[in-house]
Amino acid sequence: MATVARAFKATAPAAQRLRRTRDPLTSSSVAQHFTLPSGSHFVVRPPPSVLPPTLPVPPTEAALPHADKFAQTPFASAVHQPAVASSLPPSLHAQQPQQANQHLLAPSRPPPATPEKKLSPQEVQELQALRRSDSNYWTTGTLARKFGVSRNTVTMLGFGEGIEAERIAAERKRVVDAAKARREERYGWRKAIAREERQRRRTLW
Repeated sequence: MATVARAFKATAPAAQRLRRTRDPLTSSSVAQHFTLPSGSHFVVRPPPSVLPPTLPVPPTEAALPHADKFAQTPFASAVHQPAVASSLPPSLHAQQPQQANQHLLAPSRPPPATPEKKLSPQEVQELQALRRSDSNYWTTGTLARKFGVSRNTVTMLGFGEGIEAERIAAERKRVVDAAKARREERYGWRKAIAREERQRRRTLW
């Protein structure tokens, strides 16, 4: 019976060459390079959100063949008018871009529907007095609806100044913390562990 011997190489395989990463500034075809008087190299590259100038622009209505004859047909408005513009009210049609490749910035944050009311000094004193009188009834939400401001504004105004206001604020904090502790007692082991980790991280702040 013949035996087959398998030979192995004693040398380790050669290490592969590290792949050189491409610098996006030097490999970009739209980047512009400048040499400053100080000798530094300055590279300008437009953001990726800007469409390149080489993008083809759809032909205008005047450049189309037989445009004058086609404009008289009832299908002209359906072809040349964008579908998005047709679904908008007439007051917004003029706001559509004239070119298909026109870069549009992200819409800014719309202003609030009802601007927050500016309280007078008398209203601030009244708000703080109601907050000190019964903080369980005059909560931040109740006072916010009464004076037409946000709950954050009520929280920043607080209970006012003075020893009595500080005492009421401390008592209110004790009541809120006690209610929070009773609510956290019903947590499962996952939430309990997450709460302990948050408390441990706060000690390192």
